[in-house]
Amino acid sequence: QTATTFLASFLGLILAAPAGAQVCATPGRDGTTTVAGTINNVWPVSVNGTYGPATASLSLGTRRGAAINLAAGDLALVIQMQCATITTTNSNAYGDGVAGDPASGFTEPGSCQAGRYQYVRAGPATSGTSLDLSGSALTGTFIQAAASNTLGRRTIQVVRVPQYQDATLSGTVTGVAWNGGSGGIVALDVA
Repeated sequence: QTATTFLASFLGLILAAPAGAQVCATPGRDGTTTVAGTINNVWPVSVNGTYGPATASLSLGTRRGAAINLAAGDLALVIQMQCATITTTNSNAYGDGVAGDPASGFTEPGSCQAGRYQYVRAGPATSGTSLDLSGSALTGTFIQAAASNTLGRRTIQVVRVPQYQDATLSGTVTGVAWNGGSGGIVALDVA
């Protein structure tokens, strides 16, 4: 169990199974520190589309959170924040499509699963507006799309995960508040 997964579980965040093999960027690259406050920066993916193994880069929206830009060699978390297919009929089959009370849940999510995540190493062409995936390709499918008459919004975000050699928790560690496009995540890696 990685420090990131442990801390996320400890803070009560529930993350689904990862989309593929995990990647270590540069363990300890952010040094030794005392951790408090907001430690992550987050970016919404800014271009609608379906992203997977053939994706070369992700276009990023406005950064929020810690005042550190994403750079080549950083560890980044790509996570599908919103995505589920539901039956929208006005009946007791609403949600999962199965008639009967209580109506709830979702239908087979197919390739789009809220909570799907993957750690990637930021490639050499990474900038404040783009995550270069040449360092480690996506292994699963991620979808960014506006809501439609039949589907809810599908949202992906990128989180910079600091990699500390040694870290001491001091005070409250918080995530950037979820705003519908990014936030709601605390992640760190400690060697």
